[in-house]
Amino acid sequence: MNQNTIYSLEKVTINDSVQWLLIRGFDFSKPVLLYIQAGPGLPMIPEADAMERIHNLEKDFIVVYWDQRGCGKSFSKDIKNCTVTLQQMRDDTLECTRYLLSRFQRQKIIMAGFSIGGSLAMMAANKNPEYYSSVVAVGADLLMSETNRSAMEFAMSHASFKRNKKAIKELNSLADKPILTPRQFQLRAKWLTDFGGIHRKSTYNKLVFATMKNMIFSKEYSLVDVFKSIQGMDFVQRSLLPELNGLNLFQEINHLKVPVYFIQGAHDPLVPMVLTEKFFKHIKADKKELIVFRDSSHMPHYEEPEFFRKELLRVTK
Repeated sequence: MNQNTIYSLEKVTINDSVQWLLIRGFDFSKPVLLYIQAGPGLPMIPEADAMERIHNLEKDFIVVYWDQRGCGKSFSKDIKNCTVTLQQMRDDTLECTRYLLSRFQRQKIIMAGFSIGGSLAMMAANKNPEYYSSVVAVGADLLMSETNRSAMEFAMSHASFKRNKKAIKELNSLADKPILTPRQFQLRAKWLTDFGGIHRKSTYNKLVFATMKNMIFSKEYSLVDVFKSIQGMDFVQRSLLPELNGLNLFQEINHLKVPVYFIQGAHDPLVPMVLTEKFFKHIKADKKELIVFRDSSHMPHYEEPEFFRKELLRVTK
């Protein structure tokens, strides 16, 4: 490492809970980029090596990988489930931002959020736009009632076409029901993924294996942290899914006083293109752009990593 390289695993008290940040880069003068994880409940720190390998962004930014409240290294049995709410996670995002602004003596940082992380990024920027130079929302959840309808329609149509009796039976058990429990969430995710609705080139088992592999081989994680991550996923989902079921950013956000860039997979059944286009028209922003990834579903940053790198650099320079 040269003297300007940064590698720091930091234990930080954010509001009332201890949370962990992994901060990496090669130049202290570069912009600070905060990643907001997908999920709910998925850890971010173990993804650092995989993301850097395909995006190669740490030479262009100081990249912050954050295990949020109750997730990954930040899970603790002492956390009360009543504190895991969208508002609290938004406020945690703001407090994490304040820490980074002070830590690196900056006026503003960049946020890139994935799925529910994109929603939280916009919610944070809506409350304190002065902290952010830009927000990149990748497959952000916008209106959960439409997500539930679109996801089930997609999965059932594929199950029927393939005459997959097991899929039809299990999806029928979810029909016309809100997704409120980890079991429901994971069952729907399994069939969505296996039918190409999450990552067009992966199955559910492959994604789970990759996630577990990243945790096990992460030098920032101990075996205890791996078990904490599994506990944290269940804990956060049990805590947050009932509230998430009512998410409606059309009602919550009308005007962002910060440039916002929507990255949208053309084949995403969770956040269908028509919904993102509707939200894009709805929201007023100092600057906004909708960037479509033609060969992606819900994980364009992994499905088209070179294009993701190119577009992230373009919109944040």
